[in-house]
Amino acid sequence: MVAHEWKGDNMLMMGMSVSEIGAIQNDIPNIQTITLTFNSDNTYVATSSNGQIFEGDWRFNEEETKIYFDFLGFGEFDVKKLTSDNLNLSTAISKSQLTLLAQMLSTDLRLINKFPDGTEFETELRFVKP
Repeated sequence: MVAHEWKGDNMLMMGMSVSEIGAIQNDIPNIQTITLTFNSDNTYVATSSNGQIFEGDWRFNEEETKIYFDFLGFGEFDVKKLTSDNLNLSTAISKSQLTLLAQMLSTDLRLINKFPDGTEFETELRFVKP
């Protein structure tokens, strides 16, 4: 069911839509500009409207409750929802991972620094069938 094209729909961090709270800068690809294609040969390609391309291999765990693929530096995702029309993936991002990602993207760290060390940010990526 997962092996086809998916279009980014929304990204939630700690239950809030990242795009709606203004946390995405203009030069960072918005989840809604990303197309993610899982192929039946266990390869994937993710492309954004600004030309960024991510590709590699993917696989499920035995129960198909987790999917493994290297996307934006995160390799393991929980499958929260998988239907013929929706794919929702979640992962926990540590404060140190988020800080590193923010530094690479030249994002203001003031909000991140307000959280104590060891904080994990539950992040959900939502995709729909185009």
